[in-house]
Formats: sequence, C-alpha cells, structure tokens
Amino acid sequence: MTDQMQNRIPDGWKETTVKYLVDLEILFPPEDGNHGEIHPKYEDFVKNGIPFIMASDLENGKVDVLNCKFISKKQAQGLRKGFSKNGDVLLSHKATLGRTAIVNTTYDFIVLTPQVTYYRVKCLEKLSNRYLKYYFDSFFFQTTLKNYAGGGSTRDYIGITKQLDLPIIFPPGNEQCAIAAVLSSFDDKIELLRAQNKTLENIAQALFKHWFVDFEFPGKDGKPYKSSGGEMIDSELGEIPEGWKIGGLSEIADFLNGLALQNFPPENTTEYLPVIKIRELKAGVEILSIVVFKIFSVVSFFSISMPPVSLYFLSRRQQIWFRLSPGGSAYSLLSSARSSVPQGQV
Repeated sequence: MTDQMQNRIPDGWKETTVKYLVDLEILFPPEDGNHGEIHPKYEDFVKNGIPFIMASDLENGKVDVLNCKFISKKQAQGLRKGFSKNGDVLLSHKATLGRTAIVNTTYDFIVLTPQVTYYRVKCLEKLSNRYLKYYFDSFFFQTTLKNYAGGGSTRDYIGITKQLDLPIIFPPGNEQCAIAAVLSSFDDKIELLRAQNKTLENIAQALFKHWFVDFEFPGKDGKPYKSSGGEMIDSELGEIPEGWKIGGLSEIADFLNGLALQNFPPENTTEYLPVIKIRELKAGVEILSIVVFKIFSVVSFFSISMPPVSLYFLSRRQQIWFRLSPGGSAYSLLSSARSSVPQGQV
C-alpha cells in the first residue's frame, strides 16, 4: 500500500488488488468476451436471442437488454467465454472506459463483447458485489483505471492481465453493506427523478407538437387556434397560421461554428469559460446558473435551410443554442445574466 493511500483510508480497511482477491478465492478470475474470429459479427445479429452486451449497453448502472444486439442461442453456445449471469459486476475496459453495471436480467446468461469484463464474487460473505460496483464508480478507481489504460495506445484499453493489478479498497463486510445501502438509496432517488424528468419531457414534446406542428396554440380567445377557425395561409410547407412565414435561420440568427477543442487545451485550471457540446444539448445542462431547457424533434420547417453539417446559432434577441443536422435536431434556451459567450467559445 502506498503511504498516500494508507493515510486516506479508515482503520480496518485494506488496499488489495484484484489478483489478491482472486488468490484468496473471494473473486473468480475476471473474464471478458471472445476475441478474434470467434467474436460475433454484425451479420450474426438476430432480432431475438441472447443479449450481446457492448460497453454502450451499460447505462446508469444497469444493463440495457432491450436495445442491445442479440445473437442466437446456438451461436452463444459455441463461444468459449464471456458468459455473464445475474449478480456479476460489469466494467467496460476498452475505448469507452469505466462504465459499470450489475447484471440483473430474466435471461439465464448474457454474452459480453471484448469491451466488457465481468467480475463475479465467489465469497459474498467477504465481498459485496454492490459495494464492488460502487467502488468501481468511485473517482479514485476511475482515475486509476484511466491511468492504467493510458499506455500509449490510440484507444484506451486495459486487458484482463493488467486488470489483475488494479487496486481494490477493501473495508470490513458490514461496512461494505452499509456503504452499498446508502449509495443504493441515492440511486433509487436518481432513478425516480429520471423517470419524472422523462414524463415532463414527453409532456413538453407533446405540447410543442400541439402548438407548433398542429397549430393548436391558444388563440386570442384562448381556444385552440386551428380547430377554432384560425386563419391559415398556404406556404411551401403547407398551411401555416396567418402572420407566420417560412425563412432560413440566417434571417434571425448569427452563425457561430464551434472549435475543435482538442486543439486548444486549457492553459490553466482557474481561468476558463464553460463549453457546451452536443451531448449537453441532448442531456440538458446547468452551468454557473445558466439553466438550459431542451426540446427535441424541432418542428420540421426549421429544416428548410438546414445545412449538411451540425452548426450552432446565437439568436440576436435571445441566447438560443441550436444543433441541427440531417435527420435530427435539438435546441436549448439559455437564460443567463452573464454576457454573451464570445465567438469561438461555443
């Protein structure tokens, strides 16, 4: 154990390694999916069968067995390894590094890709699988994992052999269970809030469509505009409410392309501006009291002058960040007391 780590962990806790726990028969040897020719390929995927789990299928601590790929049971039975079952702790270790989940499905087993390792606890009296999952989520472990994987390769990767050297902070069993119980309760609350957010998002999308696609926004008398006899006029996109017009975004917005930020690393850790990327537009963000609201599936007439690449726009009247691309679009409304973000910082 390093002196630095020894000073940071409570009395009675130990810093061990994966290999040490395997040698003590507390963990089974970790295992990932099949490599080489035996690895299932795209043409092997079927509509229903055995879940074939990639790193992208590990979401919010769970395994997504609804939207994952599937292989036939016959093919799965011909594989050598990578068979994961309920209770296993999964860890992504290639490219998409550090995603975790506990397997809990109705399937007898699932099959892993070479991107994902399963950790199977052999002695639950000594090691809680829930604690192990939360430990894998910890900042200390995630940082350590990235350091171990950064061996000069163009893609982050840490193989099974190297994973055996990963450190495991090992509290007494009762403390493992207490830690897991507290963090699990937070996860339950987060899941509830996520479900509530999804419900509100669906309501917002339905309202947006009702107002700006079906044109049933409240008229002057408070009644739905179109169905109450509101005047409609012809346009190149079909009928639209009287007083509306069709035009390009360039008529109402300035175009500000984003930077390839990897070419402009920060010079220090104290002076910086918030950066908004596509993933923030998809997920919704709150940065320095800037509240961002998201709406997906922007009404189709916005795409009339949509360029073939993703762009950001800054409205002259209101801060509106757009991300438009063929086949999909999203925008966010920013309310902020701060001044506009300088050009090139989007």
